[in-house]
Amino acid sequence: MKHAFPASVWRPFAGAATLLAATSAFLLHAEGLDENPDYRAALAALKDELPAVAVSKLGALLASADTGETAAKDRVRLELLLTEALVRAGDFQKAAAAAASPAIATEPAARFWKAMAAARSGRYAEAERLLEPLGRLERFPLRNEAALNRASLLRALGEAEAALAEIAVINDSGAEMDIRSRANLLAAAIEIDRGNLDAARDWLRIDRVGSPIQQGMVERSLLEARLMLKQGDADAAVALFEDLAFGDDDATPPIVRHRARVDLAEALAEAGRREEAIDMLAGFIERAPSSPLMEAAFIRLDSLDALRRPAVRAEVEKWRADRGHVGRQALARFFGAVSLRRSGDRSAALAEFEAFTTDFPNHSLVPAAALEQAELFVQTLELDRAEAIVAQIRGQSRSPAVLNYLDGLEARMRFARGELVAAAAKFVEATGRPHESTDAFNAALGSLHAGDAENLARFATELERAPETGLGAELTLERGLYFAAHDEAKAFQPLEQFVQAMGGQHPRAAEGELTLAELFLSQVPPQTAAAREMLDSARARELPLPDLERLDYTAIWTEVTAGDIAALIERAGRFLDEWPQSARRPSVLMVLGEAHFRGGDYPGAILVFQRLAAESPGSPFAEPARFFAGKAASLTQSPENRALALEIWEEIARSGGALASAARHEQGLLKLARDDLDGAIETFDALLAMPAGALAVDRRLAVLCDLGQAWFMKASASPATPHAETGDASEPLRSAIAAFETVEKDPEASRAWRFQAAVRHGKCLELLGEKASALEVYYDVVRSGRPTAPLASIPVAEFDWYFRAGIAAVELLRSQENWRGAVRIAEQLARAGGSRAAEAARIAENLRLRHFLWDEPEG
Repeated sequence: MKHAFPASVWRPFAGAATLLAATSAFLLHAEGLDENPDYRAALAALKDELPAVAVSKLGALLASADTGETAAKDRVRLELLLTEALVRAGDFQKAAAAAASPAIATEPAARFWKAMAAARSGRYAEAERLLEPLGRLERFPLRNEAALNRASLLRALGEAEAALAEIAVINDSGAEMDIRSRANLLAAAIEIDRGNLDAARDWLRIDRVGSPIQQGMVERSLLEARLMLKQGDADAAVALFEDLAFGDDDATPPIVRHRARVDLAEALAEAGRREEAIDMLAGFIERAPSSPLMEAAFIRLDSLDALRRPAVRAEVEKWRADRGHVGRQALARFFGAVSLRRSGDRSAALAEFEAFTTDFPNHSLVPAAALEQAELFVQTLELDRAEAIVAQIRGQSRSPAVLNYLDGLEARMRFARGELVAAAAKFVEATGRPHESTDAFNAALGSLHAGDAENLARFATELERAPETGLGAELTLERGLYFAAHDEAKAFQPLEQFVQAMGGQHPRAAEGELTLAELFLSQVPPQTAAAREMLDSARARELPLPDLERLDYTAIWTEVTAGDIAALIERAGRFLDEWPQSARRPSVLMVLGEAHFRGGDYPGAILVFQRLAAESPGSPFAEPARFFAGKAASLTQSPENRALALEIWEEIARSGGALASAARHEQGLLKLARDDLDGAIETFDALLAMPAGALAVDRRLAVLCDLGQAWFMKASASPATPHAETGDASEPLRSAIAAFETVEKDPEASRAWRFQAAVRHGKCLELLGEKASALEVYYDVVRSGRPTAPLASIPVAEFDWYFRAGIAAVELLRSQENWRGAVRIAEQLARAGGSRAAEAARIAENLRLRHFLWDEPEG
């Protein structure tokens, strides 16, 4: 049957324009300042989104400014620009202070940036009130910006009609095209929010002159194209996407062009131009190998079934060999393996998927590759290998889509370990005469496995005409077993029908009950009570040994799903005693060892894992069992066991197997825990000295962080005050900082790793007494790590280190008695949400109450 793989694991691309009513910057030009290099550098820094640099430059200019009437005018311009820079840098406390300066306090621009600070702090109502009069000031340069931002704030406050009224004022005010276009885009977004698609389309068409690719309007054009596609006008969508993707307007950002090209493929396919879509995607992948939308392009190419084309396969093979663009190479490797699997070349597909997961262990498609491997192993009945992969994925992945698929795959593996239909059906040529019941049954069974629904129904009807043979019920059971292995959703109906109709009368009643029990356990969440009921019913029958072994094995999994560790240990131990020759023993031993481990019985876990490695040295479970034996030994308080852990990991490391680097890493961590800092540093250095590519990215980054921590601990152990000028602990701290900075600058490091390294870097700087630099490091994490997506989509580790950075900054500011700065950061953390938002809010509130901090008055 056709392999049905969960598309959600491949994360199909669904692009969506982000609509923002952004503020314009760099409007302040001063004749007396235009030739000043520091002033020009400040403007350039703002343009390059480096507001902290602009703050520094402008502060220096203000400190050295001359007095006099001309200088006073320059000071006004500088202070206004400094206020803007502070807002953009997120330093709202200093921005408020700057806006309150006597030189600019009455300036509308100061009020504008004060409103922007309030808006960025989430105080939408306050910001809206500040902006309201500014949109009516005839000579205010940012008048229309104020009105546009007020409209955006009204939308956020749920006042759609008021927002649309403000947009009408903007359009009636003679504002420049860019402002009107952004206002119209905002109006379209508001109407889409309200479900008024016709009204949204009308807004998108207002003031549309010439090409839609005009500066500041590309997002509108993307939205317009998507809206057309959504409404079924694929040809019009194609035209717009082509303009965005291939137009000659230099103002269109590259990311917009890339997004348009990927979306264009969908529009072309919807318009019946599938070959053009394939050619366009292949060209995009060839010419933009580093695009952040590369994976989306491959997924869409695959969705068009393009990998069957020889020309596309040749391109994929070329990309597969191109080491100069690793991201594209990885995708080509993965989808090349998919193509091999679809062509029926299982062995080549398996080899390619295995190479992919080895060479790119941290790629987003590794779970999909591993699942493909497990699927192929099930198809080839290499069930132990499939089981090992599933166990590995389950221990690594938190994706609901992956875990749900694993549940189904594990059920199918258990079914495959039962009695399978071995004989191929011999179809009787259609002659119009009734078939023998056995022939009809074999024909129906063959049709079932061939996916021939028409002949399956035909022969099933013939069996129904001979109920006395019992083969109709037998076929119902076979249908349930087949669907249990291929499509769980379809399995329940025939299996339950068989069990209810046959009761205990059919010789294979227990097989149906066992299969149903396994299906119940594979659901999300598992239906443990229903599974127990089926197992109890089956156990009451006289079972052949294979079914009895299967029942005892399935009973173990009822305790796994129930989370009853004591019962799980008892059942697994009984299985091992009663089935000494079972092929399932390695799996049961692994489950038993994990139960002892999870229950905190580390000595018991050591014995079980070592037993598994000794009994089944060739099993895929053998090396993981040895590894976890070492892990269990390391977690005991016994010096002998900790020495045993080091010995086990040394053996694994020297073996060069898949867990060699992990074992060496664990050695270093254990030495670190034992305060053998020099030994830990030596082990971590040895890992980092391995050839390029020998360490997976996450492993390398973890080792670097652990190395930095070891140096930090060594410095902390120094009895002297660790300042750089003393020479006591600065050297190890500088070594620690070097390790952490390596992680921070690594282009392959995730935000979670970079944030962790930055927080630890900051702690080193604090220990060196460089508190200003430490604060800057913490603040960079808080500013760059502020969540902009739903928290559920942000990795837990990333958000945790973001929060730690914020708390570290708060504590440092508190130690410096910078109460307002501490409040601002604490409030940012609180607005970020998450489980610790309440903690941050309490910190901010306590600081406000204790130090009498109140919001700045209006004006």
